[in-house]
Order: sequence, then structure tokens, then C-alpha cells
Amino acid sequence: MNPLARRWTAGSRTWALGWGLATVVLVTAAVAVPARAVVVLMVAEAAGALLAAVVLHRRGLLLSRVGGSLVALLVLLASSSAALWVVGPGAPVALGLIAAGQVVGLAGTVPAVVAHARPAGSPRRGRVLSAEVAIVAVGTGVAVTQSWLHVQRTGGSLSTAVTASVDLVGIAVLGWLLLTRRRLLPAVTLVASAGSLLMLQNYLAASQAVPLGSAAEIGQPVGVLGALVLGAAITHPSLAVLVGGRYRPLLRSGGARLSVVIPFACIPALAWLSGLLVPTSRLPAVVVVTAAVGISLLGLVTAFGLVGETEEAAEGDPLSGHPGRLGAMRRLEELHAAGSPTAVVLVDIDDFTDVNQRYGQEVGDAVLVGVLDRMAAALPPGTVVARLSGDEMLALLAVGDTDDASVGAAGDAVRAVFEDPFLVSEAAVALSVSIGCTGLRQRPDGLAREALEDADVAHRLAKSRGGDRCVVYDEEVRAEVMEPVHLLRDLRALLGPATGTGAPAASDVGHLVVHYQPIVDVASGAPVYVEALVRWLHPRRGMVAPDAFLPLAELGGVAAALDRAVMAEALRQLAAWDAAGVGVGRVSVNLGRASMREGRLWAFAVAACREAGVSLDRLILEITEHDALDVDDGVVGDLLAMRDAGADVALDDFGAGHASVGYLRRWPASVVKLDRSLLPSASPPARHEAMLDAHQLLGAVAELVHALDRRLLVEGVEDAGDLALVGSLGAQNAQGYHFSRPLPGDQLAAWWRAQPSAADAPGSVGAPAAVPAPASVLTDQVT
Repeated sequence: MNPLARRWTAGSRTWALGWGLATVVLVTAAVAVPARAVVVLMVAEAAGALLAAVVLHRRGLLLSRVGGSLVALLVLLASSSAALWVVGPGAPVALGLIAAGQVVGLAGTVPAVVAHARPAGSPRRGRVLSAEVAIVAVGTGVAVTQSWLHVQRTGGSLSTAVTASVDLVGIAVLGWLLLTRRRLLPAVTLVASAGSLLMLQNYLAASQAVPLGSAAEIGQPVGVLGALVLGAAITHPSLAVLVGGRYRPLLRSGGARLSVVIPFACIPALAWLSGLLVPTSRLPAVVVVTAAVGISLLGLVTAFGLVGETEEAAEGDPLSGHPGRLGAMRRLEELHAAGSPTAVVLVDIDDFTDVNQRYGQEVGDAVLVGVLDRMAAALPPGTVVARLSGDEMLALLAVGDTDDASVGAAGDAVRAVFEDPFLVSEAAVALSVSIGCTGLRQRPDGLAREALEDADVAHRLAKSRGGDRCVVYDEEVRAEVMEPVHLLRDLRALLGPATGTGAPAASDVGHLVVHYQPIVDVASGAPVYVEALVRWLHPRRGMVAPDAFLPLAELGGVAAALDRAVMAEALRQLAAWDAAGVGVGRVSVNLGRASMREGRLWAFAVAACREAGVSLDRLILEITEHDALDVDDGVVGDLLAMRDAGADVALDDFGAGHASVGYLRRWPASVVKLDRSLLPSASPPARHEAMLDAHQLLGAVAELVHALDRRLLVEGVEDAGDLALVGSLGAQNAQGYHFSRPLPGDQLAAWWRAQPSAADAPGSVGAPAAVPAPASVLTDQVT
């Protein structure tokens, strides 16, 4: 909406409301008292012309072609009404004024409406529209010819026949425009509707097509309504946009347009039927048959054109107008078939979600269109630029050779497009991209799409390395990118029994190995319990560290199954130590987010303890705080029930993520494990200063933990200096390489026997609250 339209005041709305009320009153009067309808219409049209002139003059639109034509049309309508009342409906003066009104309306307003309603379209769409227009023209031509014959054979004059013909053409054009466009301005809809109504009134008066009394009187209510609708169009704020001509509507879908064309295609059949009923309007058979055949042929052209239009739309991107995924794949296969050396460059905008969140979806869409347009303009002629999905784009560039150097140069050329920010809605949006590229080398027929897959692999590696870079595909790139995929596949197979997918062969995927790291009592130095830490012994990759597969387990949806497998194995090992006389008090097992959300934590823990033959109070559950855990009443309830049954809950890695008092109070944790990152890591001579800083930080955290009545355990104790620092904090327990690395079960047993007894360690979490419960007790806990 331009500034002129925005300045349209509430007065315009008042006039429009008044016009609406006048419509009801005047049309009712015209219908109720037909003999006075001419007077009513004349008064309404004269008042409308005066009112329109005042409003348009105040808004600066009176001298425009559209505004002036509308006022002139109202004046001519009022004059013709007066002439009809004074000298009669057949007077030349009245007919001349009616004809002048038609000329003014067609010359001043209809072109503006048509220009406004002309949508931008592709050549294919232009051919479809031409066929549709031809069907409308043939059908309208048949109706005009029949009306002409009817007027001539009933004694009408030549001018009457011409007037009726012009009215029919105008009604057909305006009606077709209204019904085949969407997003029309209200002013356009009102002007076109008013013009159709006024032309219908003139047609009734000129053709005498209504046998019920005087056609002039019967047409007056239609004329009153048309004049008032025209006045509403003049006062509507969107008229200023119509005058500016900056707005374009959209075509309706092909099916919607066909529903408009079909009535015009039926006119020849209706003309033949009306000729049987009213002989005076019978058309020659050759006219009807020729029109029917012509419309049938045009219908075939339209149908084929709409099929092509649909295929074109399917291959294109509706947002930008550039090719979409289907169009890009078709062009890729064509280049492959032609043997053209081509660089396939896949572009993904880094963190594009932030652009949408910061500037809004509309600006985000404008940025995407600007990116594609800039790529098409900056890259060499003939480059195919396509949008595959979201913020993922493709460029197909002709290169001299498909070696890595040429392909890499093509990727760098695409990356250079993003060096300058994109200006959208007064915002400068700076973008970085992750680019993967490969050469369209000679491949077996039908496998050209493999080039796009290779570019996607390279792009994913660029993304995983932090983005804002270009990676050229080779087999090493594929191996690096696909390694996590293969690792997750093997992990799923390994956990098959836990996930219900069957047991794999150990030679194919290896097996899980649980190592145990002791936790010691700081005061006595004696071990009190152990933490179970999982490893994966893979037949080809060797011992896989937890950091390599635990995140994959979370992403792959098997983390809960992994936690259950580790818990079951740790409890079995605890029972084996009991049988061997090794006094390992308790075992601590880590739980990921998936286990917390699964909802079967309590039931599985009790069942695992029953199966291993140990009591629930010998189990400690560690939950991490690297990621914020959602507060869930079911999870909290499970943890509280387990705590009441004797199991402890430890908050792992405190200080490395979402550390807060609220987080401590949210979960029923009795132990807080300070993350190893809080301990000083500097080497001498900076060790002393680091120790002082760490002591102040850890002291504050320790006071917080003690104030909340939680036991404190410090991880990462590497030497005697760390142990002295931990002791000064009042921590009950410690863990780290200073005491022992994680050990297999048998080695841990040997290490444990060599340590001082922890039976009397004061305040230790390692001492179980009770002796192992018999199976009957565990059964009661489950129920």
C-alpha cells in the first residue's frame, strides 16, 4: 500500500458505510416502485458523482485517468437516466449518453483493471492463457451473434444491436478477469463488479430481452446497484494502489480457471437449444458446429498446456522461480548424458535458522531468493542454480576438467558469492556456507545422481568441521563422514537383544566391556565403591572410547538400551565380587537423557537387582547435567522411589553444564560430583596461582553443596596436590588417576584387596545402608 492509500482517513470508511446503507434503501425503492426507479437512479448517480468528485479531489486522484473516468462515468449515467425519464427510453439522446458512458468506462477504467489483473507468467503459461482466452472469445462471439440476430429480427435498430453486443463483451471480459485471478484489490473487484452490473442494465434496456413489461424499468434496480458499487470503489483506500499500478495478483490454479472457461464452452450448445425454443434467435448450424469444434480443439490445447504447466511447476522452486530438486536432477542427468565436464557444488547456509528467528520468515525467504539470484548473476553463463530444499542449494558449473583442482576452484567461486552481506528490508545479513563439491565424472547410465550424493557427503564433512569452508569429495572424505553411520549400525546390532532385533555375531560387531574406577574416602584413603564405565571392543576398530559412541547412541535412539546393558553387567559383576569375597560396597551407573525419559527406569533397576541377587541400596544412579534435563513428574517419582528404597542418585559432571541451585534442588540427588574441569590444570610455575584460583572457586561450590546437605565428590584427582586441595574443601569422596585408572573386573578385585579397608570410613556413600536383601524383599519392592 503506497503512502497515498495510507493517508486515506476514516472519512472514506464513513462514505463507504453510507453508500452501503444507501444501496439497501435505493434498490428497495427501485424494486418496490418501478415507475419511479428512473428518478431514484438519477438522484443516486448524481449524488454519487458529486460525492466521488469531492473525495477524489481531496485525495489527489481526481485528475488521474482512473479517477477522472469513474467520475465521468457516474455523470454520464446520471445524464442518461435523466434523458430516459424526460424523453423516453427510445430517444437518441438517451441512447447516445448510454453509449458515451460505455466508451468512457471502457477507455478509462477497464484498461486499468485489465492491466492490474495481468499476472506475470512463463511462456508456457502464456500459451495456456491464450487458449483459455480464445475459448472465452468464441463462446462470447456466439452469444453476441445470437443477441445481434435477436435484436435485428425483433425490430431493433443497428445502434441497439451494437450497444447490446458491446455490453455482452464487456460483461464477459470483466467476469473472466474476476474469476480467474486471486489476490485482487478490493477496488478492482468493486470496479469490475460495478461495470458488469451497469453493462447488464444497458443490455436489458437495449436488447429488450426481458418480456415482462418495460425492460428499461426492470433494469433500473440493476443500474442502481451498479452505481452504488461504483461509488464504493471510488471511496475504497485500495483505489490509490490501483492507480499506482504496483500491485499484481496471481492466477488461480488450472482447475479453477477451467471451471470458469467451461460455461463459455457450453454456449454453442445453449445457443442451439435456445434456437429451438426461440426461433427468432436461431443461429445457422454451420456457426454453431464451427464454434463447438473450435472450442473442443482449444480445450485440448488448454489441457496439454496445463499438463506442461504442472510438470514445469513440479520441477521449479515456487519461492524463487529457479529450478527445484526435480529440475536440478533432470538437468544433472542431461549434462551427464552429454558428457559435459561439470562441477557439482552443493551449498548449505550455516545457521540459517538464526536468520529466520532474528529477522522473521519473510526476510529469510527474501534472503534465499537474493542468494539464488546473486549466484545466477555472478557465476559463469550457463551455470544451473537450483534450490533443493530449505537453505540447501545446488550449482552446476561447466569446468575444463573434473580433477580436484578444477572442482575446488568452482567451489571457491561459489563461496565468493557470499563474501558480501545481503541487503534485505534495510538489514545487512552476513552469511557463511558449508560447501561440498565433486566432478560429474563418467558414471554408468542412470547413476548421475550419485554425483549429488557425493557432494552431499563432502558438504556434511564441511558442516561437521565448523562450516564456512569448501570440501572436495574423495574416498577419504566418504570414509570420514560415513564412519559414525557405520558405527551406529554396528552399535544397533550389538544392542540387538536389548532392542528386540536379535543377537548379532560377536565377530561382526564385538562386545561391550565394562571397566570400573574406584571412588575413595578422602579422610582414610580407602576405596568405598566403584563407577561402571563402558567401553566397546570392536573387531576392526579395536577398543572404542565412550566419547566416540555414546553421542551416537543418543542420536540413534539406543542410549537407553545401552544404559540397561551396562547396569545389568555392573550388577552381575558386583554379585561376582561378593561371591569372591571382595568387599566392593556399591556400584555407580551412568544414565543418559533417554533413560531418564523412557519411563521404565524404576522397574528395570529393580528387575536387574533381583536377577543379579543384590539389593537395590547397593546401586547408585548418576545423571549428567551437561544438558538441561526436562522436569518430568514420572522421572522424579521414579528417582524418589529408588532413593526411598536405598538407591542413591548422584549429579554427575557438576560445573560443566547447567550448574545452578535450582538444578540441585530439582533432582533428588544425594551426591554431587564436581567436574574435573574445575581442578587446576596449569603446570609449574603457574601451578601455584592456578591452585589459589581453583581453591576459591571450588570453595564457593563446596559451600553451596554442603549448605544443601549433599555429599561432595571431586573427579579428576591426578596427584597429591589435587588430593590436598580436595581435602581442604571438606569433600567426602574423590576419584581420579591418582588412585587408579578404570580397570576390568578381575584387575579391580586384585587392586581392591591391596587397599586399606573402608568399612569404618565415616560419612561415606560407599557403605551400603543394609545387607543384600533376599529375593522376597526385592519382589516386594517391585510390587
